[in-house]
Amino acid sequence: MRFFQKFIIGLLNLLAYVSDRAALIILFKLMRPGELGLSENEQEVVVQAKVIKLDFNGDTLTGYCWGDKGPVVMLIHGAHSRSSRFSQFVPPMLAQGYRVIAFDLPAHGDSSGKSADVIQAIAAVRVALMYVFQQDEIDTVITHSLGFGLMQAAAKELGGKKPFKRVIAISCPENFDEVLSSLKRRFALPNKLVSVFRQYLEFNLEASLKDVSLFSFMDNADCSILFIHDENDSVFPNTPLLSGKIQGISGASFISTQQLGHARILTDISVVEQCLSFMAKEQKRPNTTNAC
Repeated sequence: MRFFQKFIIGLLNLLAYVSDRAALIILFKLMRPGELGLSENEQEVVVQAKVIKLDFNGDTLTGYCWGDKGPVVMLIHGAHSRSSRFSQFVPPMLAQGYRVIAFDLPAHGDSSGKSADVIQAIAAVRVALMYVFQQDEIDTVITHSLGFGLMQAAAKELGGKKPFKRVIAISCPENFDEVLSSLKRRFALPNKLVSVFRQYLEFNLEASLKDVSLFSFMDNADCSILFIHDENDSVFPNTPLLSGKIQGISGASFISTQQLGHARILTDISVVEQCLSFMAKEQKRPNTTNAC
């Protein structure tokens, strides 16, 4: 970590003793990703999309829609990422008759914003989900990393509506407590600042961070779920205990990959094929046609 960033984090830790809110506001600004460039493949896929612009608290959420008919697949990326990181998924899914929709989180990709506030990211995912629900059902949601936790919290706020038929979670954390631990490591957050961050999240989520977990989602979700996790994931580690617990739950499947890590897993074509195979099981595909 750069010296200047370490210095700022230290000042924020002191500020947290005076004003929790002020410390968090500055921290969320500091956590914004830098310029997230696009690979050549990502550029080729993005230019083929219809671009969607949604108002979000004075900022703009930028979304992408590929295809104009077929069951809807929603892609949700994680922190320090963007929707184009799913570029390997789009062409094969279009070829299989799906319609694909994705949105960049606030202050990520082509969405505007000045803060990487997790709670605001949840609200943005909820706005994106409601936008799609106004037009059609969502057949499958595919998330990466923190995207699963954001989806889980956003879906909870949709009330009794059955959101999706199936969910694919790639490289996801076990719970929000693991998310906070990851952020603590990444930004070298001191204990006081971590405590303030935890209180903020638990207050807004109205739950302990450990309780906002993939297991609580499976307990309350009426859908099939596939988890894909790499053995070399250093952000959210894939442990034998985690995979064993998931495989023991009805309706849940677990696939472990090797040597792909946390981010490169999205570029592996075999992972895409495993997702399509899971989606094809008992799939009935109505020929719906809706504009994005």
